[in-house]
Amino acid sequence: MIRFLLSCILCFSLQVRALADPLTLVCDIWPPYQIQENSHVSGFRTELVKNIFEMAEIPITVIHAYPWKRALLMLEKGEVDGLFSANHTPERESYAMYPELPLTESPWVLWTREDSGISYTSFADLRGKRVGVVRGYSYTPEFWEILTQYGRPEEASSDELNFRKLAAGRLDMIVAELNNGYFIMQKERIQGIRPFAESPVKTDGLYLIFNRKRVDEKTAEKFSNALREYRNSEAYKQLHNRYFKAETESFIPEPSLSSGSTDGL
Repeated sequence: MIRFLLSCILCFSLQVRALADPLTLVCDIWPPYQIQENSHVSGFRTELVKNIFEMAEIPITVIHAYPWKRALLMLEKGEVDGLFSANHTPERESYAMYPELPLTESPWVLWTREDSGISYTSFADLRGKRVGVVRGYSYTPEFWEILTQYGRPEEASSDELNFRKLAAGRLDMIVAELNNGYFIMQKERIQGIRPFAESPVKTDGLYLIFNRKRVDEKTAEKFSNALREYRNSEAYKQLHNRYFKAETESFIPEPSLSSGSTDGL
């Protein structure tokens, strides 16, 4: 009996210790949301995630950044507890647990040169246009069907390359995430390009997702509750306004920030 009780106490102690262990989180580099300076990861969503876990009283380790595919594979294999920022796909639900709310919404828009004379209100305006896209990125089926049927899609290896080609007049339009696009323009010192921000091609909800085998539903629920509370707080408004222009939701360039890589979701 004593041996049995000791075994129970030991198991309980191990469980309590496991529950108290900080969660391990990873992300990719996606300025201005996730920014890497040397070994330090910052950015709007990185700070948002840290603040939410602090509010939920859930300890986390130092956040590390990896290329997107590697970070996603680490979560799938159970090498880490959580990953941000990920959109929702049915395929990921087998190993990933999604909180109730996304961290943020991410608008993808078309861009053109200010002197191009091009207007955009519907997919029909893509007719005959050379439109830059990034190889491996996910676009809506409707947009891709129209673009391939009426437009002239041209693939590139990165958003940075597409912005440079657009500025040089080698493309008529490109597709890029709104705030990441502003960041790239600042980093590349590109001017004379504007987004059609009022007509997004798509808007993704981007989540922090948990590994199902390593994190329980109660922890995910605590995170969701803290996220909801924090999004309605004055602290969230202050954090948001440090990175974005309140009137346009666009990125405020900060010369000290570095971009790293930009892996698609």
